[in-house]
Amino acid sequence: MDSTHKSILVVEDQHIILTYIKGILKNKFETIHTALNGADGLELYKTHRPDIVITDLQMPVMDGLEMIQHIRKIDPDSKILITSAYSNTNYMLKAIDLGVNGFHIKPIDSDRLLEQIDMLVKQLRLEEKALEEEEKFRVLSSAARDAIVMMDINGMITFWNKGAERIFGYTQEEVIGKELHKFLVPDYYYEDYIKAMPQFRNSGDGEFIGKTIELKALRKDQTSITVELSLTSVKLHNEWNAIGIMRDITDRILANEELIKAYKKMDVLAHTDHLTQLSNRLDMMEKLNYECLRFERSAVQFSIAIGDVDGFKEINDTYGHQAGDEVLSNIARILETSIRKQDILGRWGGEEFILMYPKTNLEGALVVTEKIRKSIDEADFEYDQKKIHATITFGVATYNKKMDIDACIKIADEALYKGKKRGKNCVVGLSKNDQNNSHRE
Repeated sequence: MDSTHKSILVVEDQHIILTYIKGILKNKFETIHTALNGADGLELYKTHRPDIVITDLQMPVMDGLEMIQHIRKIDPDSKILITSAYSNTNYMLKAIDLGVNGFHIKPIDSDRLLEQIDMLVKQLRLEEKALEEEEKFRVLSSAARDAIVMMDINGMITFWNKGAERIFGYTQEEVIGKELHKFLVPDYYYEDYIKAMPQFRNSGDGEFIGKTIELKALRKDQTSITVELSLTSVKLHNEWNAIGIMRDITDRILANEELIKAYKKMDVLAHTDHLTQLSNRLDMMEKLNYECLRFERSAVQFSIAIGDVDGFKEINDTYGHQAGDEVLSNIARILETSIRKQDILGRWGGEEFILMYPKTNLEGALVVTEKIRKSIDEADFEYDQKKIHATITFGVATYNKKMDIDACIKIADEALYKGKKRGKNCVVGLSKNDQNNSHRE
């Protein structure tokens, strides 16, 4: 997507990373503002009002979170993308509460970053289009280009302006004296119209009189459009008449629908690991925190397993990074097919995976994880006509009321470390008191 007409602010305290990001974006933006801390970044934002902000979280003088808070006060709709290796749960949740538009977990992936930037630019364009449509409708209304139609107590059209001709395709001669609902309104509205007419004839009142509503209408060529209808009643010659001012909002509705689709797609991208298409660390933290809340309500324990591919650096060094990516993708597929229906799986980062087992104690989690470890051990992966054998070591822990989720993750990490020391390709479980409950080779 060509986005060279947009401006961007990049805030990053590490000069090497700042230069790298700037190099990625140099062909995408006419103007790139840079700052090494949140305070300088905020001043640049106030001065230049860039369309998009990319910021790190942990920085000197003013951190990214504080800068975002100030920016949100200036413009609640600013497009903000966080790039950070910092994964503190509370910090991330605060960023989500501030409405950031995406997360990019370091190290920086140029293709992934450009994909996220293109999504933000698309949102900006859709928002601009929606605003343009709103402005267009305002001008049309002031110039009486909206459809203005009058209907008598029998439902017959008595007035039809040029705006109505333009919107619906019928000339005044074709519609005056004709029943409006017979040719302008879809059949599924007709029954409601017939029921409402007696009340309107007697009092000029009705469910939609004095209101603005959206409804479907038919053009002369029978295409369906969405119109915004403002309906009022007026008494002429001792009889009630209805006056409707109608505006074609089809393009605005379509633009809003596209914007909603873009937001949904961005949300999926923000919670999905680019390589494996599994849940990413952010998504897994949200799911783990939800499981903690469920534990508080029902006291049903759950377990987690963190797995680290053994000797992954050697795989990369021997076969290349593309081969390493292929191994990670294949392991992800094995994990997907090996877990139970209720289990949740994600990529934790690098060569690490995380599994969450609802309603499962430590003993049960160890049994399930051992089956998964064995499936990976028995598999051979092929890349560039070369067979690659990979194994994985798991650390397992169970959540209980005496800990928070970060503590549970730490215990699983400690169990993983023990497994690595014991020779790798195994499953190790630890309880809260740091006792080794099980070890499987």
